[in-house]
Amino acid sequence: MTLRRLFLIFSLLLSVTVITVTVRSVQQSFVHLHNVGKGQAAMAQLQALFMLTEMASRERESANDVLNDTTSGGDLVKLVQLQAARAKTNRAFAELLREISDSAALTQTIELTRQHLTLVRQSVDETIGKVPIDRKPDEVRSVIEQMIAVIDDLTPAITLLSNDVLAYFPSATNRLTAARLTANLREYAGQLGSQLATVLVKQQLLTLPERLNIESLRGRIELLNQYVSGRAAATAESGTIKAANRRMQQRYFAAAWLFVDYQIKINLLDASYTVDAAEFVDYYAPQMESIADLRNVLMREAVADAAREVSAARSEVLLSSVLGLLTLGILACTLWLIQRRVIRPLSWITGLIVDISAGKLQTEIPKSGHQDEMAEVIHAIEDLRLTSLARQALEQERLILLEQQDRQNLALASQQALLQNILDHAPINIAFVTDQQIRFANQKCIETFGVQPGDRSPSLFVNQAERENLLAQLNQQGILENREVQLYNHQQQIRIMQTTFIAVTLGGEEGILAWLEDITDAKAAEQQIAEQRRAMQQLLDYSPVGMVFSTQGIFRYTNAEFEKKFDAYAGDRAESIYLTMADRAEVLALTKQQGLLSGREMWMKGPGGERRLFLGTFLPLVYNGEEGLMGWLMDITERRAAEETIRKMALYDQLTGLPNRRLLEERLLQLLALMQREKQKMAVLFLDLDRFKQVNDEHGHDAGDWLLIEVARRMNSCLRQSDTAARIGGDEFVVLLPDAHAVKDAVAVAEKIRLALEQAFVMPDGTVLDISSSIGVVMYPDQADNPADLLRFGDEAMYAAKKRGRNAVEVFVAD
Repeated sequence: MTLRRLFLIFSLLLSVTVITVTVRSVQQSFVHLHNVGKGQAAMAQLQALFMLTEMASRERESANDVLNDTTSGGDLVKLVQLQAARAKTNRAFAELLREISDSAALTQTIELTRQHLTLVRQSVDETIGKVPIDRKPDEVRSVIEQMIAVIDDLTPAITLLSNDVLAYFPSATNRLTAARLTANLREYAGQLGSQLATVLVKQQLLTLPERLNIESLRGRIELLNQYVSGRAAATAESGTIKAANRRMQQRYFAAAWLFVDYQIKINLLDASYTVDAAEFVDYYAPQMESIADLRNVLMREAVADAAREVSAARSEVLLSSVLGLLTLGILACTLWLIQRRVIRPLSWITGLIVDISAGKLQTEIPKSGHQDEMAEVIHAIEDLRLTSLARQALEQERLILLEQQDRQNLALASQQALLQNILDHAPINIAFVTDQQIRFANQKCIETFGVQPGDRSPSLFVNQAERENLLAQLNQQGILENREVQLYNHQQQIRIMQTTFIAVTLGGEEGILAWLEDITDAKAAEQQIAEQRRAMQQLLDYSPVGMVFSTQGIFRYTNAEFEKKFDAYAGDRAESIYLTMADRAEVLALTKQQGLLSGREMWMKGPGGERRLFLGTFLPLVYNGEEGLMGWLMDITERRAAEETIRKMALYDQLTGLPNRRLLEERLLQLLALMQREKQKMAVLFLDLDRFKQVNDEHGHDAGDWLLIEVARRMNSCLRQSDTAARIGGDEFVVLLPDAHAVKDAVAVAEKIRLALEQAFVMPDGTVLDISSSIGVVMYPDQADNPADLLRFGDEAMYAAKKRGRNAVEVFVAD
């Protein structure tokens, strides 16, 4: 087949291929643009669906507030908030239906959900219409569970839309998955708040089903938090997402979560709470907003990514179209030029070359009409013809000389083959270099450096200054042994070579004979061991926990945190951080007996001898042949102080500083157990202030607060250290008298208090407040033998005193 025909066939095939590839590329660009457009629409639908679930969840929370309201006729503000929440939910439904109008299946699902919500709202309104006292807890719980089920109806649609978006935007997997998990987290947090708000209305001990349901919700929330934090960490390039996740951890999991945990714990202890349902909702609901904020940030980031990908797809369509047209034009021009300026002249030149190769050296060579490469080829053919004539004369002479040279080369080649075989099997790199050019390299050297005889040697050196220095030393000494040099291998990787260089003369040429052994791996191993040691030392030195190692009563190692917390350093005596020698002796004895001593709380000496509370772990350890003690110490002084402050707030009245009802009941239970054990009697006084409401009405609540503080002070001045005065209500107090073993003793203390309180109270501004007190007295065990009866009978006796004209002491008398 001729070249012309081959070129024609090739041109047709190339044209068809280029056109097909170009059309296919443009088509794929349009398909990609269409797909990302569909993905962007699905993203908007998913965002609207998330907003609908948020609005439905908030409507449920507003309904829960109204259902748990015990106010007769309902709180008007809460009812208005419920109607506003319903209006927002309706708008979210309308917005979502507009977004999914082209999807019949999704539209049907959302319409069914809206119908379900309408039925649930009717149930809510029927329950709200009842008198609060007629609303059964199970009925309220059932209505709330129906509203939760409405949100569950939306889950399949969320899953479907999420899958659609991820199919078109795989790069948005982490953000969308985190957003969906955050939406679930917000829903479960809302359910937890609704559950606790319902329980707080009753102010009773949690039932087993309620506890199980709450623990289940908390478990789901904690698991979802782990998933969300993991997905948010996978999007570490976004500072906005990290900030939103940090706010959620601080506001909800560090504040609201501990608040919920505390309410549950104190309920399990004595069926009481520190807040009512309204206070709980006022604190808890704003903290949940941080979860919705994180979900919104994740969705905004995902939507922004989708918009960028759509823009990139549009640019790709435009670029592929322009490049396609440009490629087709260049191809057509190229094929035309090749045909006119190459193929046709080449066919003519081929005929001339065939004639010359056949020995037709007399063939006339015509002149070319173009000043191009083909003209040069024709000129070269003329030179070839003339040269061929000369070569015919020289050929005979060359054949004679070649026969003589072949006999000499055969003997030399035998010797060189023997030497080459020896060098090629050497285990190290061997080379001979003259005038910066490699004259010889054994097989090992060729494989290591990828060089061949004739290559230049300087290119192998990493440091040219080092090379010049080596050459200068070799000129002076003649031999250099065991020098470490950095060279490039055949992959242009830097390798460390242990080298020996000798200045020699071989075959009449002065050069350098080099032996090169690769020691890179050995050096890397040494460096890795050193780096591991440095990393381990840094891990110890910069640990946030104080770390110390001691032997024979002397600190051998202390990290920075330990030195800061104790102002103690390596070389100091070990007992310098203990308050007493007995404390250190106890630690040594326990570690010797148990081995690991973990989680031990100890008071120790901080900087300047300050007493600080530390949480310590101690472990016997042998290091460098010495037996010693390794210690990890964490300062928990501030944490313990915070815990004590929280405990005090839970047990004492914040206005008067007197024990509250909870602490009163604890002490009463303890005293009754003691009295029963020792078979002793005690008294309980139940006191109510007379005309206290008149003080509030005439002088304001500030005056009332000042009066309550003064009443508490005067009461305490009438009591012994073993007695307890507690405030259990607005102007109601209870006094425990463990040393009043007879009625007369209790009446004497009660009269002392009554006389102290009937004296006028003079405020700092000169205002005189006149009140008195009515006091009921009840004896244990003569009149009651349990806390409930003692408080109830004391209350009845107090009311008997009020009926008698107030400002009186009345002993309980059974009917």
